[in-house]
Amino acid sequence: MHVPRKTMPLQLQLYQRALAIRRVLWEYINGILSDSLDTGNQKPFWRYVKSQKQNRCDIFPLEKDGVLHTNSADKAQILNDQFSSVFTDNASKCNIMSLSSSENHLVKFYELSGAVLQHVDCAIYLGIALHKSLKFGPHIQSIASKCNQCLGFLKPNLKKCP
Repeated sequence: MHVPRKTMPLQLQLYQRALAIRRVLWEYINGILSDSLDTGNQKPFWRYVKSQKQNRCDIFPLEKDGVLHTNSADKAQILNDQFSSVFTDNASKCNIMSLSSSENHLVKFYELSGAVLQHVDCAIYLGIALHKSLKFGPHIQSIASKCNQCLGFLKPNLKKCP
């Protein structure tokens, strides 16, 4: 039974469209391969392979002060300036933690907005205490400490309650 296109769920339409695109792509590739085998001309095949190897992760040209920058070094400097401007006021709140199982790891010094970042063994991230050994002991200890503080406050105040 054929279902009209309007009543078909959107996910099914997208899935069918993706299948059709994939089918056309494979027909194109098979056509290139069969033509290359039949005629002995391998240029179309290698042209297709080369087009697939192109780097599609390149950063597009960036504009700064009305000038369009295409040079990699200029783009890196623009992005660095933008990144460091975000952390200018909060550089004192930033830390570095090296995750390593060995005690003899290289210690590097990082600078952000003119301030050298401090190395720490344990840091709080999204409410979770992360330790450089990636164990949850410090997090559990901090939660237990907070619970004991609350309990210490509640015990004397709730003693006289019925």
